[in-house]
Amino acid sequence: MQKFVKGPKVAIHIEIQNGKILSSRLSLSDHFSCTGANDELLEWLENYSEGKTSTLNLQCGTLFQCQVMKALEKIPFGQTVSYKELAEICGKPNGARAIGNACGRNPYILLVPCHRVIHSDGRISGFTAGPEIKRRLLEFERVSTK
Repeated sequence: MQKFVKGPKVAIHIEIQNGKILSSRLSLSDHFSCTGANDELLEWLENYSEGKTSTLNLQCGTLFQCQVMKALEKIPFGQTVSYKELAEICGKPNGARAIGNACGRNPYILLVPCHRVIHSDGRISGFTAGPEIKRRLLEFERVSTK
């Protein structure tokens, strides 16, 4: 297990096979840590803990899911967009529910920042790892950008 000095109080568990990320999942923790990552991902996570992010070359599912993932990667660290706004960015102005479904199928949780998508009224919900983890990620990012 790799522990980081800074970062949100979550643990990320990454499953890699033949050099490809199969999945990632988050759980509540007393510190930011990771299991299962290779050197490239450990470097990415270290940078994330310092408030810096970059795009990873990750494979996705359908054409629409790829489009959503690319849009998610463009949401700046410490900022959020609504499901509706993301739907408009993806050219589907009435597709907020489809955006939510695509985010829910994101196998690269944290690595592709679906946690930065919230409801138009600011509510936090609809996160595969649960609302408390989403709150911790968003709070860490907001504090880190000040």
